[in-house]
Amino acid sequence: MARQQRPLKASTPEQSLAIISEVAPMPLIPVSDLLDKDLDVYRDVKAQNAMRHGKYFIVEGVRTVERLLASEFETASILVTQDKVAAWEGLIPPEIPVYIMPTEMASQLIGFHLHVGVMACGLRRRTASLEQLLGLPDPPKDQRLATTISAEKSHERTAVPKPLLVVCPNCDNPENLGAIIRIASAFQATGLLLGNACCDPFSRRVIRVSMGNIFGLTIRESRHLGRDLQRLRTEFGFETMGAVLSDSAVSLKNVQRPHRLALLLGNEAEGLTTEWMDQCDHLVTIPMPPDVDSLNVAVAAGIFLYQLTN
Repeated sequence: MARQQRPLKASTPEQSLAIISEVAPMPLIPVSDLLDKDLDVYRDVKAQNAMRHGKYFIVEGVRTVERLLASEFETASILVTQDKVAAWEGLIPPEIPVYIMPTEMASQLIGFHLHVGVMACGLRRRTASLEQLLGLPDPPKDQRLATTISAEKSHERTAVPKPLLVVCPNCDNPENLGAIIRIASAFQATGLLLGNACCDPFSRRVIRVSMGNIFGLTIRESRHLGRDLQRLRTEFGFETMGAVLSDSAVSLKNVQRPHRLALLLGNEAEGLTTEWMDQCDHLVTIPMPPDVDSLNVAVAAGIFLYQLTN
C-alpha cells in the first residue's frame, strides 16, 4: 500500500506544499466497497489507536495532514470526503493514492463522524538513537571502538550548541503528551526522550493535539531510559533537571540554565517518582501559593521551557 514519496527540498511546510502543488493532479480513487482491504488501516481507527508499534499511524485534520505531507515521513495514502476534494487539488503528490467517499460512508468506515473531511496514513520510522536525538552520527558498530571515545571528545561532537532535551519517563495521557510535543516545538527543544511507560507518541490523539508538530521533532522512545540519562550525563556532559512540586526544591526563577540540559517531567497523577528524582542533578519547582494544586504537566512544561529559553 505504501508508495515512495518524492523528496522535497524546502525549509518550511508552506514551501514544501508549494512544491507539491506544481506536480501532476492527484489520483482519485472513488470507493464503493467498504470491505476493500486497502481501507483496513482506516477501519475503526479508535480501536486501532491502542495498537502500538504497528507499521502505520493515522493522522486527521487539515493542518496535521499538511504537516505530514511536508515532513520526511512517508505518506501511504489519504482519505478525503467528497465535499473536501476541491480543497486538496494540487496539494498531494501523484504517487500517493487518495480514496474518495461520501462523509457518511467515511464515518461508517472509521467509526465516528469525520467532520474534518480528511485523514492520512503515514509510515512509522525507527525510533531515533540517542546520538540522532542530539544531531550526531551513530557510534561505530564495533562497541570496543565506541567505548574509546572520551567524554570530552563526545562533548566536542555535540551538533547542537546548547541542547535542551525534554524527558518524559511516564507521561501516559495522550492529550498531555501531544501538548508537550507542541510546546517543545514552540520553544525549539532539541528533541524528546520518552520512557517505556509513556503512551504512544504516534497515536492519533497525540498527533492531533500536537497539531502535527511531532513530524518536525526528533523523538526517541527509550527501552532503557535510566541508561540513556546516564549516557547523557557521562558521555555528553548533560545536567538533568526535574520539575517537581516541593518546598525544598529550587525556585525556577532562581535557576541558571546549564549549557546542556535534560528536563524531566512527570505524569499528571504522580509527578516524578523517586526513581527519576534520584536521576536529577537539580530539582526545581514553580513557586505557587500553598493552597494551589500542582499545574497540569503541559502547562508546567510551557512555563519551564519559556523560562529556560529566555
